[in-house]
Amino acid sequence: MSEQPRFPMPNSSDLNNMPAAHAPTIPDEPKEEVARAWAEDAKPKAAEKTMPDSNVVEDLRLPVSLLKTKVFIAMMIGIFVVGILFGAALFGGGKQAVVSQGLSGVVENPDAEKGLRRCGYAPRGERCVLYVMNNIRKEIKAQELFKLVSQLASVSEFLIQTANVGYASTIIRPGYFAQFVIPDLKN
Repeated sequence: MSEQPRFPMPNSSDLNNMPAAHAPTIPDEPKEEVARAWAEDAKPKAAEKTMPDSNVVEDLRLPVSLLKTKVFIAMMIGIFVVGILFGAALFGGGKQAVVSQGLSGVVENPDAEKGLRRCGYAPRGERCVLYVMNNIRKEIKAQELFKLVSQLASVSEFLIQTANVGYASTIIRPGYFAQFVIPDLKN
């Protein structure tokens, strides 16, 4: 059983009876007039001041003359300022919470006094605090990080141990930060 095509195909006899495609006709105008018309079309025309097809003034159904005035600019600046104020009121929230306990997730070092600058902010060779995260999935003692801290701070491991004697046995849980004191190297 042969399947019928969705769209019937024309027979060869139908093709002979189809109208011929019309070729474009060439006007009987002289070639000079055609060349002059082309030259006029090719000339750059003065820029015309036209309003865009869709603009804010039409969308707001305001008079067209408003677009050309300084009132429109002042109105847009006013809308912008009101939007900023509205956004600040909506998303500004309340007061910022002040953390008085220090950094969250940091195991405090009793050897580090308050106000000691972090390493990287303090001048090189000055006493500072270095934070190292326990990225192992088990609890470790701070003493196990002394070698890493000495490499990071470029200070001997002995100086790190003596500056953090009371902190050596402190347990650092996974994902928490250990707070190490880097001693002053100028002495």
